[in-house]
Amino acid sequence: ITEGTIAEWLKQVGDTVEKGEAILELETDKVNVEVVSEEEGTIQELLAEEGDTVEVGQAIAIVGEGGAATSSSDDSKTDSKDAPNKSEQKASDKQEQKEEKSSSDKESQSSPSNERINATPSARRAAREKGISLSEVSGKANDVVRKEDVERGSQQKSTGAAQSKEKEAATPQAPKTPSKPVIREKMSRRKQTAAKKLLEVSNNTAMLTTFNEVDMTNVMALRKRKKDKFMEDHDGTKLGFMSFFTKAA
Repeated sequence: ITEGTIAEWLKQVGDTVEKGEAILELETDKVNVEVVSEEEGTIQELLAEEGDTVEVGQAIAIVGEGGAATSSSDDSKTDSKDAPNKSEQKASDKQEQKEEKSSSDKESQSSPSNERINATPSARRAAREKGISLSEVSGKANDVVRKEDVERGSQQKSTGAAQSKEKEAATPQAPKTPSKPVIREKMSRRKQTAAKKLLEVSNNTAMLTTFNEVDMTNVMALRKRKKDKFMEDHDGTKLGFMSFFTKAA
């Protein structure tokens, strides 16, 4: 065995290990074995991850003494993480205020004002009932929008919507085929070895079948005549077809 794949780490960073204690499970082409620690102490760093292929003699972890340095470094990391979180919170609050202000400005700019358009009271009432804006049916700048203009604009709007629906319905759509979930899993080393061997056999071996038809009528008739005599002469041994095949070959 020259290499193997790390199947599972039995110990993690910060765990205390004894000399001779198993720290990981190594998968080889034939068997799975446990690798033990050569020293006593605390695991400070893992140099390889699960699924990595390692060679014989390669360093895969660092074992040191004690865990005080690790805990103090964790505290400093926690303090350093709190400070950016506060600054990020302030930045997000400012960003939300800017977005709210910009959205309100856009709404005030984009919302059309029906009061600025010259229209008769009946036209305004018809526009409210039909749910359309007077700006959509107003003609020239100095014209007064009347009820007839609102009705004509409503008809044009409904006609355009109907035409768009007919166009969408006329467009052929490809049939939807149900998609099956695809799951990909990494093969174990033993499965990889078996796959390689099967591929070698398929590539290097002549795999074929030949069929030849032979008329066995005379052979079967001869066997039927001689089988009883053959059994008497050879202490109960039956006469089969293999003797004829051997003679023919």
